[in-house]
Amino acid sequence: FFFFSFLLVLFLLFFFIFEYLQPERIELHIDSDNLASIHLAESIGFNYEEKQSQLSFDSGEWSEFFIYYIEK
Repeated sequence: FFFFSFLLVLFLLFFFIFEYLQPERIELHIDSDNLASIHLAESIGFNYEEKQSQLSFDSGEWSEFFIYYIEK
């Protein structure tokens, strides 16, 4: 039940964003170590675009990020 409710909330959120704010696309920048977020992004329809290296400097190291997107 919880997962279904979660997906319904995501659907309504994306509907609101695309219908009222009217962006061409939404991007997610996800740390390459965050496997749970990567899996969630892919499961709700986001597409992998590219890997960005040296995008963020955290704890003395450069982090890598994956960019995911969804278009209208």
